[in-house]
Amino acid sequence: MTASEGSSAPKVAIVGAGLTGLLTAHGLKKNGFDVVVFERALHITDRLRDWTILIHWAMPLFKKLLPEHLVEKLPEALCNPGLDFNEEAESLPVYNGETGKLLFSNRVPGARRVSRHRLRALLAKDLDDAGVIRWGKRLAEFSQNSGPGPVQLRFEDGSTFDADYVLGADGSSSKVRELLFNGDEAARVGLSGFMFATAISQWAAAEVIMHAGTPNDLSQWTTMWIKIWRKDVTAVPEGVSVGQEALDYLRATTKNLAEPFQSFIDWTADGSECYIDEMKYWVSRPFDNRGGGVTLAGDAGHPMLIYRGQGFQHAILDASQYLDALIKVSEGAGTREQSVSAYDADMIERGAKAVSQSLQEAEFSMDPKTVTKMLMARQGHGSDNPPSMPDEPKNPVGSATDSANTIANVNASAMPETNVPRRDPSPAPQQQQPSRSPTRSPHDKDDAVLHDADDQRQGRQQQNPGIVAAGSDHIEDEDEFALTDGYETGSTTGSTSVTSSIYAHTCATASCSMRPLAITRTKFSTLERALVSVWAIEIGDQFPNARVRGIDLSPTQPVWVPPNVDFLVDDCEQGEWLDQDADFVHLRFMTIVLKDVPGVLRRAHESLKPGGWIELQELCAEILCDDGSMPDNDPVKYMYELGHRAFTKFGMDVTLPKILEPLLLDAGFENVQCVVKKVPIGPWARDKTLRVIGMYQKMAVQDLMPILPGRPFTALGMSPIESQVTLAHARQGLGNSSVHRYFHYYFWFAQKPSR
Repeated sequence: MTASEGSSAPKVAIVGAGLTGLLTAHGLKKNGFDVVVFERALHITDRLRDWTILIHWAMPLFKKLLPEHLVEKLPEALCNPGLDFNEEAESLPVYNGETGKLLFSNRVPGARRVSRHRLRALLAKDLDDAGVIRWGKRLAEFSQNSGPGPVQLRFEDGSTFDADYVLGADGSSSKVRELLFNGDEAARVGLSGFMFATAISQWAAAEVIMHAGTPNDLSQWTTMWIKIWRKDVTAVPEGVSVGQEALDYLRATTKNLAEPFQSFIDWTADGSECYIDEMKYWVSRPFDNRGGGVTLAGDAGHPMLIYRGQGFQHAILDASQYLDALIKVSEGAGTREQSVSAYDADMIERGAKAVSQSLQEAEFSMDPKTVTKMLMARQGHGSDNPPSMPDEPKNPVGSATDSANTIANVNASAMPETNVPRRDPSPAPQQQQPSRSPTRSPHDKDDAVLHDADDQRQGRQQQNPGIVAAGSDHIEDEDEFALTDGYETGSTTGSTSVTSSIYAHTCATASCSMRPLAITRTKFSTLERALVSVWAIEIGDQFPNARVRGIDLSPTQPVWVPPNVDFLVDDCEQGEWLDQDADFVHLRFMTIVLKDVPGVLRRAHESLKPGGWIELQELCAEILCDDGSMPDNDPVKYMYELGHRAFTKFGMDVTLPKILEPLLLDAGFENVQCVVKKVPIGPWARDKTLRVIGMYQKMAVQDLMPILPGRPFTALGMSPIESQVTLAHARQGLGNSSVHRYFHYYFWFAQKPSR
């Protein structure tokens, strides 16, 4: 097989007739290149699954690549060509899925939402009529002679094709990418842990749902909705992935949403198209482009999650920049290797960043406390127009154990998309602080039992036995996450000793995210034995005759406290933060961020009455595993090792918690005791309580990740792209529950001499 007979133009073979491949083919053909597109499907109708795509900041490039007559036909691919594309229609509102309140709205001037199916058909027609697309061609391998010669593609049917350039645009599970990496595991996509469901239905009931009259035949209108949720929160039964079973599952697991979101799901007709998948990703990394002869674009080069709708924008940019690179070679402004390698460098760096951002966006979107940290909320959809935020949401996405938050995420991706007229959104009233309920997100609570009174002191260091990993038959529904601590948080209360630096405190020292969520209440037997470790409020409740003071850098403390409790906003490394009459001093997750641990321990010793006790609960931030399930090159372990090296440069020692005995003795304490506990990272343990704790610990690790690319990794000389790739691999590894990682938690107890 050869390219067009008699053509002297450079020959370009594009593998994959998806949107990226077809768009690139049009741009190349428009500029005089000889293009052939190879597609493994037998016909364009072989891929029936549809979804919607927003074209926003890349719209000018999109139009530049297409011939004028196709630009004029673009309305044929729009979801609703009848919309009045005013400021409202060109905005993307994001709602609370439980309450229906508007959280924020992104302005995206000039953006258009298209049907993937319709746009692909529009782009394919002219190319197909001209014989550019070769259907039923499944790539087997490629080869190249030495030097800048042509690349030969070989297909499973035995045919071959010689091309000057090969572009892999064959999707997230790209065969071209696999061949570029010589079949190495490094080319495989990773599972994100986020499930993605789509359903498309024709609705005769659209008028009832949307309360909108129209002269059109509503029975011919279609509606798409999308739901996204964590796989480890709501598991999908094996084999339930498509059709009626998938729809029944989604109906059963999606309840009590605000209208019209609940109706989108409840009224979807039986027999409607419905699919459930786990979203996949691959963090772009350098590869041998065979002297500029072979490279990647679109999902083949940077498959990402759908958040912020960046995937197709980067695919369009890929197509445009690949065209520019080939034009540069044709004009003699650079060699093939130079020009394509420059394209690769840009595609890989921005692709890796976008993939990592999409993973972080997904993480932020699932937690009511972090949804406003999303780039979507802070920066919009990549334009210069920031989103409009009517209120600061108190609980913006609702329950992470059900689907309420997933519908908000759907809206965050400008879905569900309907081609029925939009209603004018009414202004969102001031949102009230919601009360806690048993169905709130697990992130709303900080209450989990690590161990109980049966764990008594037996010797200087006591370790619990190994944690038993759960098999597939031991995993149960995780609805036990619906715990509550019964308290809300608000502004500062109690005593204050505040400097401007304290009010301006940030997580730059890692103190915020190095406080794991896995342990927030641990119970022992009696206070007299110094084995009670609870929050100041709980101590105040349990011992109403005691005077309790909580000390923290954070100026935000609980609004409601018992009358015997107050709070001091202060730095425990400075000043006299306690009177010298304390019976009990408790420190939690402090020693790895304090610069003067001996000084703090001496100050605690001075503050205690003779015979008083000190307790320290400390995490040793070393990733451990004792059953052989963690490989030596584990990405989560590697990330923590880098963190250890980085924090050392700031005078912090993440391993200090395991060697506190000499520091306690030097401070004047005696009767030093230590209990060591294994805490799983992730819900892999067989014991139900440990699975809950493991889930919290996994969340704590995830909370740490956004901090590392800042000062810590910068201190190691890591580039932004290297930092993001490291985190992306760690996130992927963290989702693998077959690796049984754990931390050691150290509980130190010591007594001030009574004499």
